[in-house]
Amino acid sequence: MAKILIAEDEPDIRELIVFTLQFGGHEVIATSSGAEAVERATTEQPDLILLDVRMPRMTGYEACEALKKDPRTEKIPVVFLSAKGQEKEVENGLKVGAVAYILKPFAPDQLIKQVKELLDEHGAKPSEKVAPAAPLAKVETPPSPAPAVEKAEAASAPSAPEKKVEAAAPAPEKKAQAVVPASTKKEEAVSLSSEDATPKEESRGEDKPSAPSGGKKEA
Repeated sequence: MAKILIAEDEPDIRELIVFTLQFGGHEVIATSSGAEAVERATTEQPDLILLDVRMPRMTGYEACEALKKDPRTEKIPVVFLSAKGQEKEVENGLKVGAVAYILKPFAPDQLIKQVKELLDEHGAKPSEKVAPAAPLAKVETPPSPAPAVEKAEAASAPSAPEKKVEAAAPAPEKKAQAVVPASTKKEEAVSLSSEDATPKEESRGEDKPSAPSGGKKEA
């Protein structure tokens, strides 16, 4: 299976060519002008190019000349497919670099046969094809760094305060009260009462006058 690029401005004829070549097992790239054919040829790198002669924007002759001047497409065989079959037309086509000239109208099976013969005779070998240029990679501009002031503010911003775990204050120790036995308390009370009574008796003794002796009082 070959990759074939065609350029035909008449939609009906273009669809017929596409259907015929696809039926023959080929991959077809359809364009509607010579300028579009030149542009697609550089990126698609087909095995064969079929050009109509009379097309808008760029004729088949002009397109063929552009293809042969470009190192990327100069080795791809070009075939004119046109109703203009006069000797002068054919001569002009071959002069600009075409390898064959197929006349319209054509029978579908006849077109498939002619395309096969042209591919066998003029088909570019894989080593002769020039790889299409890789598309330019888009360079994304990195975002500009944040101003130093913003960074300083971010650095100086206080972090969330840490919660301090307060140690629970120890419960106050209960002082043990000495328990005095009831018997001891009674004894102390008795001793205190006796001590209080003794001085009173002594004081009473001191107040009493001494008893008079048995002798008579001298006159």
